[in-house]
Amino acid sequence: MIKVSIWVTGSIVGWHKWKEAPPEVGYLRNLHRHKFNWRAEVFVSPNKDRQLEFHLVQQAIAHHANAMDNFNFGSCESIANAISDIIWKHVGHFNHNVTVDEDNECGATYYFEQSFDE
Repeated sequence: MIKVSIWVTGSIVGWHKWKEAPPEVGYLRNLHRHKFNWRAEVFVSPNKDRQLEFHLVQQAIAHHANAMDNFNFGSCESIANAISDIIWKHVGHFNHNVTVDEDNECGATYYFEQSFDE
């Protein structure tokens, strides 16, 4: 099986806190700033050239992400899930992965895969 994907990136600066942080990282309970970097990989048909245009996908994600009340700046997992929703609603019904990190140090990846009838 051949898989083909495109990927785009972006970032959002925001503040968040983790109220339930364990004592070992209690400082995370306080409001703190991060640069949340995201990378979206969207799987396209191996038989269609430019099924999706990189720049249009990137613009759609950035536009809708910036309009989402800053994601309420939850966890990397919740931001990745929100970007996944943007892809499904505004880019199209494609399998995809979304990775979000805090300051290029730590992060999470959300995998969305659905079987489609060919």
